[in-house]
Amino acid sequence: MAFPVYWWIIGAVFVMALYLLGHYLCLLEDVSQVGLYEIDRMTKKDFQHFCGQLLKRVGYQIQRPQKAKQWITIILEKEGQRTAVMVRQYAGAVGIRPVEKAAEGAARNHCARAVVLTNREFTVEARQLAGQLGVELWDRDKLADLLIVARSQGR
Repeated sequence: MAFPVYWWIIGAVFVMALYLLGHYLCLLEDVSQVGLYEIDRMTKKDFQHFCGQLLKRVGYQIQRPQKAKQWITIILEKEGQRTAVMVRQYAGAVGIRPVEKAAEGAARNHCARAVVLTNREFTVEARQLAGQLGVELWDRDKLADLLIVARSQGR
């Protein structure tokens, strides 16, 4: 008894989906295989997870804030200094609101520094406000630099 053609098609699509999902999940863990193209296509949650793995790979200790509602995604620790990081994935330029929230979140989490990490650029207003508040802005170029460092360190 032969299977109808549509069952073969459904099976093939299912196998392909499993393969792609497995490949994608491996990319999230192996940061050396990911580029900006893949980053731009990640979900926001995957992007946050990926950034945590990337920062761990380049030498930071990673903690999650105790209260997730405080806008801070990750708390970095390196050489005794705590940094509050707001990880945000955007399709366009990042404005002032994340800068304000990163500064607030750093204070609430007792961090010496605040960073907004994104896959895009920042508006002029966001850059000006960051300068006033002492918030570091890690944009697409900084993200690319972090990827290069992670690749140079090998698996």
